[in-house]
Amino acid sequence: MSLNVDTIYTAAVADEQHTLADAATNGVFGELAESTKGFTDREAWEKEVRAFETEYMQATQGSNPDAMTKGRGKAGSKSYTPPRWKYAKFLPKAWSSSKSVCGSAIENGLTIDKDSGKTATEEKIKEIKNDLKSEKTPREKFKIAMDTAAKVIKDLPDQEKLNILKDAGINPAESIFYWGV
Repeated sequence: MSLNVDTIYTAAVADEQHTLADAATNGVFGELAESTKGFTDREAWEKEVRAFETEYMQATQGSNPDAMTKGRGKAGSKSYTPPRWKYAKFLPKAWSSSKSVCGSAIENGLTIDKDSGKTATEEKIKEIKNDLKSEKTPREKFKIAMDTAAKVIKDLPDQEKLNILKDAGINPAESIFYWGV
């Protein structure tokens, strides 16, 4: 048997590191939460935060070609897309997770600060979203579903659109959902 007391010591070290990681994540969340003060628009806040992310990426991944997308098209053309940093892949998870929670707090009108706590903030956001969900009328829920469908339906081939409608039990020829097929 390879199990011995060292395994318990290893578990103790893991527990200590987890505790340190939790404390560090709470610190990151607290700093990000403080940065949300005065913002009511998530996009504006994220634009401000992006400058720091870019600085971090340049310092830590500047010479790593895998840290950027290739870009598309020819520079100067209408279809040109310049290379961009792969933020989601290379930023620390504690940062990305905390940023997401702070952004959701702004989006949901929740005022937070360094003492709010990430988990407590996540729970408040969940409550707000559940309250909003239950307040929506069937018409509002239907409109949200149709808006979502409208965003992706235009990219589907005509036959695929017809198949989706038929799978849903909708006769495209008689339907207001015909979408020009």
